[in-house]
Amino acid sequence: MDKGSIFTRVHNRINYINFQEIFPLKPGLKDRVELVKLDLGEDYPEPFNYFVTLHDVYLFPERVKEYAESLQYTNAASIVNYAPVSRTFGPISIVVYETLTEIINNVYGRHFTHFPLDYLAMFSFISDDAMTWHRHNDGHYDIQENDEKNLNGVLHLEDHIGTELMVYKDLPHMTRPLSGASATFPKGADSHLKTIIRSSGKCNTLTCYYGHILHRPDYPSLKDTQKGGRLTQNMFYDDMTRKYIGDKREESSKKQFEAIEDFIKYDTMNDFLLTEATPWKDKKTLNLTHSTHHINKMDDPLLSKYIKAKKESGLYDIIFKKEKEIGQN
Repeated sequence: MDKGSIFTRVHNRINYINFQEIFPLKPGLKDRVELVKLDLGEDYPEPFNYFVTLHDVYLFPERVKEYAESLQYTNAASIVNYAPVSRTFGPISIVVYETLTEIINNVYGRHFTHFPLDYLAMFSFISDDAMTWHRHNDGHYDIQENDEKNLNGVLHLEDHIGTELMVYKDLPHMTRPLSGASATFPKGADSHLKTIIRSSGKCNTLTCYYGHILHRPDYPSLKDTQKGGRLTQNMFYDDMTRKYIGDKREESSKKQFEAIEDFIKYDTMNDFLLTEATPWKDKKTLNLTHSTHHINKMDDPLLSKYIKAKKESGLYDIIFKKEKEIGQN
């Protein structure tokens, strides 16, 4: 990397960057987490009312900003989702999102997955004109099509306006815009909104909140001195807790079944390959004993007959019931 630049020119054709020189996180990030529990009523129980700020995220925020400014931006609807921004994607060190996701999962006690990919960063730029035009914007919600919740993250790459969270004064339980997406009102005509909290907009801070809370960039706090637009790194996390628990339940059930099957198999092998005693004998075990059949191989086909007979006799139902009772006591 050339002095004063994050890029190295290769063969005068491409700009090479080393992620380790741009995106290292500042050590001790998990200890710089600030949590505010918003008073949003019973429709927003914990942790869906958490407003979380991570301070001093990057070790070299100025390098991340330079990298973001070097990318190509577009306002194509498929990229910006009709938001009044220009947006782009750029490769990033996967360690960034792995670390941030782990911290966020722990703070919220939920299971999130980063969208779209852990090695792609999303950067957004709002011009001065756009901020002036949308200064009295009604705000919006971010909700998945299946009504699963998602978590929004805004990482400021410079000191600028933050994010404002609001509710409708008379309908605080609403999770859909009353007047369509991003409705705009004349100055002074947005008295139907109540501000709940504002983020600072301080450089190198990451603010997280659930997207089903009415929100917008903090346009009312925009100062005339804040020129040159607003540059942020946006993060969207899908709340996959419901699917995660279901998948883990199915996985655990499968492992439990396999463990039980393995126990029965090796318990039967232990009876016939390792012990001198004659195993229990009745018609359900096909009257097979050590005295009549010698089993010395772990793949002896007679073992499967013993296993089947033991299962049918209910022997292991009794054993596992006793084990369960002992565990409960």
